[in-house]
Amino acid sequence: MLRQTFADFEIIVVDDGSTDNTKEVVQSFGDPRIRYEYKENGGGFCRSEYRCQNDHCGIITFLDPDDTYLPDALEKIAAFLDAHKEVGFVYGQAQS
Repeated sequence: MLRQTFADFEIIVVDDGSTDNTKEVVQSFGDPRIRYEYKENGGGFCRSEYRCQNDHCGIITFLDPDDTYLPDALEKIAAFLDAHKEVGFVYGQAQS
């Protein structure tokens, strides 16, 4: 995720009540674009809703722990949304 061709992004890791070492792993990256937030367990949808209510950014994307983006994914998403102001939501297909 950090090796994107579009570099102006922030990663917000919402730890939904995990009992592992998520906080330590996130902090080990030492990248100012990564922010860690802890909340009591509420499930996947609750995690997404929490982010939408607490951020003030133009584009929000969600990745689960087993997801990854190709290196140009954010660049393509941003370019498409910039070119199509009437569009408010995009999604992509999985690649295996």
